[in-house]
Amino acid sequence: MINFYQILELPDSADGGEIKSAFRRLSFKYHPDISREENSEEMFKRVNEAYQVLSDPLLRKIYDEKFQKKFKEYNFVQSRFKYNYLKEKIAYRNAIFIFLFFIVTFIILEVSPSISSVQTANEYKANLNKKAWESFLNSQERNKQIDVISRRTNQLVEMFRKIPQK
Repeated sequence: MINFYQILELPDSADGGEIKSAFRRLSFKYHPDISREENSEEMFKRVNEAYQVLSDPLLRKIYDEKFQKKFKEYNFVQSRFKYNYLKEKIAYRNAIFIFLFFIVTFIILEVSPSISSVQTANEYKANLNKKAWESFLNSQERNKQIDVISRRTNQLVEMFRKIPQK
């Protein structure tokens, strides 16, 4: 629907005097005999049509009602479009969050065995040192055996630390 107020460059609340002066100004500007613009004849016809509708109180009332109805329908369509857009945007965001959740879970599950293996190696080292201390407490080779066991457990710990993490 054509917005006659926009053609006459007026606000919706313009009164009869403003409509008349806008019509005179624009009809002089777009008159085909005076203006050198290419679309001046078409603009002159539009200005004339807008003035014919808006200058008559009955036609203006009917036009305003139809225009307001069309404007409300347009706003309804726009709000529906915005609602669908936001719905799609939220669905897209949720899909990204789910994807990131699975990635983080995968990383945690892949990295946690290597972390727990280092803890297990440290516990293993502590248990071996304790058992070595208990079993060789009275032995003359106790210190030598403890050093061997400690070196081996340190090697195991280093080996667990060097395992590549996925």
